[in-house]
Amino acid sequence: MELFKHIECFFVGKDRDLTETILKACDIETRYGIMNLVDRCLLSTEEYNKCLMMHSLIQDMGRDLVRQESLTKPWKRSRLWRHEESFKVLKQEKGTEDILGLALDMRMLDKKKSRGSFEVKTESLSKMDNLMLLQLNYVQMNGPYEDFPEELRWLCMHGSPLKSIPLDLPMENLVALDMSYSNLESFGMSKELGSLQILDLSFSEHLHSVGGFSELLALERLIVRECISLIEVCESVEQCVELVHIDMSFRESEIGTTPKDLKLIAFSLPSSLRILSLANNNLSNESFPGDLSCLSVLKELYLDGNPIVSMPDCVRSLPRLETLSINYCEMVISIEGPPHTLRELSIDIDFTKESLLRRIKFDPKMSPLILIGAYNLLQPCSLEIDGLVKMEAMACVEDKVLHSLG
Repeated sequence: MELFKHIECFFVGKDRDLTETILKACDIETRYGIMNLVDRCLLSTEEYNKCLMMHSLIQDMGRDLVRQESLTKPWKRSRLWRHEESFKVLKQEKGTEDILGLALDMRMLDKKKSRGSFEVKTESLSKMDNLMLLQLNYVQMNGPYEDFPEELRWLCMHGSPLKSIPLDLPMENLVALDMSYSNLESFGMSKELGSLQILDLSFSEHLHSVGGFSELLALERLIVRECISLIEVCESVEQCVELVHIDMSFRESEIGTTPKDLKLIAFSLPSSLRILSLANNNLSNESFPGDLSCLSVLKELYLDGNPIVSMPDCVRSLPRLETLSINYCEMVISIEGPPHTLRELSIDIDFTKESLLRRIKFDPKMSPLILIGAYNLLQPCSLEIDGLVKMEAMACVEDKVLHSLG
């Protein structure tokens, strides 16, 4: 029941892996618990089992169970998810140790109905000793951050005005920190955070450097998507031996005219990495190092939207690569000799543009491969898939060949 209440209040629509990581740290059995909720039709998963979904009627039923804990005094409930109530409790400093989770998004408030300042004092959290889940999106906080509860497992502060992480913020038990869309200019830790597993700084447009990885030894996922000012990822990232997922993809509209250079950071990436996204980073073939065999367990590589003309040579040195995505790489001409371990190749293109791709060459000894997006490549030109098949648009085929096909 606690798992169900946490999900229906805070994690509907959220990533399943993220949710499991956070709630497991709250001493809740998540993996089998989620499977049980799915089997009972109280929860569903979408997008290849990655996103948690719940019917609105079931969610309303669950939230009513929480509301019944105290009909007139929301600060006595275990969870606060209605933004008006959360803001009122914080503004009036009525928080109690009964509260396990609280969500507040200032954009969801009707400012015409609210009165007074929209700033919230950090000391309004000081009495919430058991608070583990906290979402404060686009909230202006005033006061010392030492008043934040020490039991926090998940801290989400989208749109935070902070330019750096406060040194007095208690983060010893934190497993997930989400500072997306923030005003952070740099990220670095001077104290060890042995519990932090997920760090999300996506869409922080002023962020120019990320470091302090020597203090984040438990880090598993680093997400810096579309941080358009990011120029430095400290080489100490290689000390994160548990790191399996890095997402450094950018917005295509923000790509500069000068190709970026991956060579400077490639050999600093931890060997534990299993998923790497470098989509829309304006990486040319020359930007890649000659060898990536240091990423010995990498299974998924996303190079979408980069101006490569062929599959980078270093991809062949990845001994366990299973998924390669080069969608919307409009300049690519050939893809030759991908690793034998490859199981899925995605080469989708913008159907309004003519593809330059002319040849895909596999080793005939490869295992069966899922080819995604090939149907979009049938332009008025030929595409040869060496060793497997040759596809041509019908307009390019001679009449006598067409007649022979009946």
